[in-house]
Amino acid sequence: MNKLSTEEARQGRRGKPVLMVLIGGLVLAGVLALILHPFEQGAGTIDNAAAISETAAAD
Repeated sequence: MNKLSTEEARQGRRGKPVLMVLIGGLVLAGVLALILHPFEQGAGTIDNAAAISETAAAD
């Protein structure tokens, strides 16, 4: 079994630091969340005015 030097055993290149890629991904996810947030605010909620008018009409 051949022993590898520390330079040969290195798995990645030094060109792109992993931290910068992770931070970039988090920034993109945050921007996407801020863009999509206004479209989701009323999702799954019940409009009380509509529910009251439907109840009054049924009586």
